[in-house]
Amino acid sequence: MNKETSEREEGNRAFPDLPLAITSFGAAVVDDSIYVYGGHHGRAHHYSLTGQSGELLRLNLREPLAWRVVTTGPKLQGLALVTYGGKLYRIGGFTARNKADEDQDLWSVPDFAQFVPRISEWEQLPSMPTPRSSFDAVVVGDHLYVVGGWAMQGGEETVWQDTVCTVDLSQKVLEWSLVAEPP
Repeated sequence: MNKETSEREEGNRAFPDLPLAITSFGAAVVDDSIYVYGGHHGRAHHYSLTGQSGELLRLNLREPLAWRVVTTGPKLQGLALVTYGGKLYRIGGFTARNKADEDQDLWSVPDFAQFVPRISEWEQLPSMPTPRSSFDAVVVGDHLYVVGGWAMQGGEETVWQDTVCTVDLSQKVLEWSLVAEPP
């Protein structure tokens, strides 16, 4: 078997389905596992607390037999999950404060937390400067950058985020700062 055939077979390996069909979740790989956090599993474009997940799921990529719930946290969607130094970082997102039969009451959050796989629990970190959901995040070197998104605050007007915020993950004391506004 040549290298190309081996890589193609590796890419076609079957993985188990997620326990629920979800959208707007965060996902990242740490070591030999893929992690999925939060997301929406309710009716399309109708968000409620019962349709949001607060579970952190893990699939071992060496033995991909089943997704396991590792821990739980706040019910969120529209968040980001990134990795750095063998840890997961959960950033922002939004939570619905309404029941399924009520008008939507959506709130973006400034939350920032880390998860160390060997300890299996979330640790709260300093919040972002502003609440933010439906954005993107990336780690470049030691810096986490959060770009775009919006802040939903219930019935108030949605505020589009026009700044980039960053934090140096290599520091003992984490401190967010704002950098140049994107075009």
